[in-house]
Amino acid sequence: MTPAEVADLLRVKPNTLEKWRSRGRGPAFVKDGRLIRYHPRAVDAWLRACEHGGQHGRG
Repeated sequence: MTPAEVADLLRVKPNTLEKWRSRGRGPAFVKDGRLIRYHPRAVDAWLRACEHGGQHGRG
């Protein structure tokens, strides 16, 4: 996924993702030269790791 696609999914601005990358935060990404891509599974794993509270496994 492109940074723009991930930003849209997370409802943040693309420059927010850039700041997160520079600070070692956010979803894992792959960089090839100037090209940055995110694997959908990495984004999903990051979102799951950020979950708080809720009623997991109940009901």
